[in-house]
Amino acid sequence: MKNLFLVPASQENLNRTIFTRIPFTIAEERMSETLYRGLEGRINNSDGFHCWAMKPTRQSVFDEMRVNDIVLFKPNKMDAYRYKARVVHTLLCRDLGNYLWSVGERWHLIYFLEDIEEIEINFQKFISISSMSSKK
Repeated sequence: MKNLFLVPASQENLNRTIFTRIPFTIAEERMSETLYRGLEGRINNSDGFHCWAMKPTRQSVFDEMRVNDIVLFKPNKMDAYRYKARVVHTLLCRDLGNYLWSVGERWHLIYFLEDIEEIEINFQKFISISSMSSKK
């Protein structure tokens, strides 16, 4: 069964790693050859990859993430989930995380995404439906 991850997102970070592919050279320079080969084998686009990350305090959530899980992104200050993506790989890489997200937290728990598409799921309705189904 697939997991569903609900993710808050700043517009800056969406622009940096979701709307734009990161060139493989960025990863190759910042990770071991073993990690890089694993990543390269999971991405179906030679132009680069899309990725996102979790804080170290979310390690247990990260550990539950699997290939083909779904991620919904809700841009900050918006009332809806606007983007959907599929997880294709996960890894821990301090150097890549520090390079991609240099401000704020340590973003080392990185997950790689494909099949990114625009969606429109109202946040309040989603929460309302979710809470009703969990009461059954």
